Amino acid sequence: MRLKLTCESRRPGQSLPLNHQYELSSYIYHRLAAADPAFATMLHDRGFTLTERDDRCFKFFTFSNVFVPRNKGKLRGRTLKIFAIGTARFQAISPIFVSKSTDASKGLSCHEFIATSEEDYHQYFIQNLLNKYNVARKHGLVEGKEVGASEINLNINNPTAAKRKLQKLMMGKKGETNIIGYQYQFQLSAPPAVLQTGYLGGWGGKNAQGFGMSKVLDTKYTSR
Repeated sequence: MRLKLTCESRRPGQSLPLNHQYELSSYIYHRLAAADPAFATMLHDRGFTLTERDDRCFKFFTFSNVFVPRNKGKLRGRTLKIFAIGTARFQAISPIFVSKSTDASKGLSCHEFIATSEEDYHQYFIQNLLNKYNVARKHGLVEGKEVGASEINLNINNPTAAKRKLQKLMMGKKGETNIIGYQYQFQLSAPPAVLQTGYLGGWGGKNAQGFGMSKVLDTKYTSR
């Protein structure tokens, strides 16, 4: 499900930071907690994993940047797009963050971002999507067959022209973090259930912080 929300300021002088991903993510968790505290806590603290010991966890939600409209609107529900074929073209409407694990000097694992121009960007993009799909499939969030990396093909339109975006999470607070992502158009060929997972759950990492949301530019699909 995808929702389009229209918000308005009810008090004079209210403002939203330019880097507002952390604030929006916190708001979403608070709204979830109001409906189901146990689920919200599980999603925030752990998320969905393939095994109990797996440190790769997924939240399966994302959101775009805030757009400032010229006219007022209303809360709307948006039809779910069910992909009928295995190829679709997307436009990222929030930065896509792709990273790889590296060994830190003290033997601890850390992650560093990858630029779209790097040779292994496609590999890590696809691996993240596969991990996400496998976890979603295990927990019954999506129905589909077992899929291998060879069944997924990513084509980025002009990788060197992708827009580099620096986002600050928790800006001005203890724990402030810089995240670098990229916005671009891309075409993805994969089984429909895999496309559905990325479209609804977000592409790349940090989805629950507002990274990896996209819109469909063209494909064949049915709506319900």
